[in-house]
Amino acid sequence: MNKKIIILSIFVILINFTVNIYGESKSFIWEIKKENIKTSYLVGSVHMLDKSVYPLNKAYDISFENSDSLMVEANVSAEKSGQLAMLALKLGSYKGDKTLKDSISKKTYDLAEKKLKKLGMDISGLNKFKPWMVAMTIVSVEMMKRGFDPELGLDKYFLKKANLKSKEIIELEGAKFQLDLFNSFSEEEHELFLFNVITDDSNSEIEFKKLLNAWKNGDNETLNTLVTLNIKKYPELKNLYYKLIDERNFGMVKKIEDFLSVGNKSYFVVVGAAHLVGENGLINLLKKKGYTLKQL
Repeated sequence: MNKKIIILSIFVILINFTVNIYGESKSFIWEIKKENIKTSYLVGSVHMLDKSVYPLNKAYDISFENSDSLMVEANVSAEKSGQLAMLALKLGSYKGDKTLKDSISKKTYDLAEKKLKKLGMDISGLNKFKPWMVAMTIVSVEMMKRGFDPELGLDKYFLKKANLKSKEIIELEGAKFQLDLFNSFSEEEHELFLFNVITDDSNSEIEFKKLLNAWKNGDNETLNTLVTLNIKKYPELKNLYYKLIDERNFGMVKKIEDFLSVGNKSYFVVVGAAHLVGENGLINLLKKKGYTLKQL
C-alpha cells in the first residue's frame, strides 16, 4: 500500500483588503496575546494541499520566523514515516479471521465497495482493515487523485522549516495518541466513521474546493459551516464528531495554555483547521481563558 496513504491515515481532515505588514488578505492564522506573555500564533492547517497555494500569504512565514517553537498535532517528519506506517497498519488491521465484511452492515459495506470501485480499488484488498483505516484510505486516495499531496500539507511545510532551522518541535497529541483514538472506537462508532466518510458532501470535489477557498481567504465561518454540514444531514454522527473534534480541542487547549502561561517563549501552533472553528474551537476556547486573538 502506498506509504503516503498509510501516513495520511494517521490524520484525517481546510478578504479583507486592509493593507498591513502581513499582506493584503486575511489568512487562517490568529495572533495570540495576553499580558506578561510573548505573542504566539494559532494556525489552521490543511493536511493535503497542492502547489497552487504556495507561496503562502506572508502572514504565515513572518509569524513562523517570529516564533521560538513549533507546535503540531503530531510530528510526522520524513524520518518518522516508516515507523508510523507500521504502527498504523498494526493498529488498523484485524487479527485472526475477523474481516471488514463481518464487522459492518451490508448497507455500509456495499456503499464502501461502490465508493472504492469509483476510485479504481477493490474492497477485497482492504478486507483485513478496520473501518477507520478503510475510511482514511478512501479520503487519501480521493484527495491524491485530485492532485493534493500530504507532502505539501501545511504541517509538513512548517515541520521541514523547523528542522532546517533547528527550531524546537512540540507535539500536542502525537501520532500514537491519534491512532489509539481511532482504535478505541466501538464497533458502532467504527461503522459511523466509515459511513460519514462515504456520505460526507464535503469530500466531493465541489465542496472541497469551497472548503479550500474558505481556508485560503481566512473565512472561518464558512469553513465551520462546511465542516459541520454532515452532522445536520446525519444527527447520529454528532457524538462521533464530538469525540474527534471537541474532546481533542479540550485536551489541546490545556496543553497550549500550559506552554503559553510560562510566558518566556513564542509558539507557532499548527493544527487542523477544523479544530479552530465553532463554539468549542481553539479560537473560542482560548478567548474564554482570557487570551486576545486577532486574525492576520
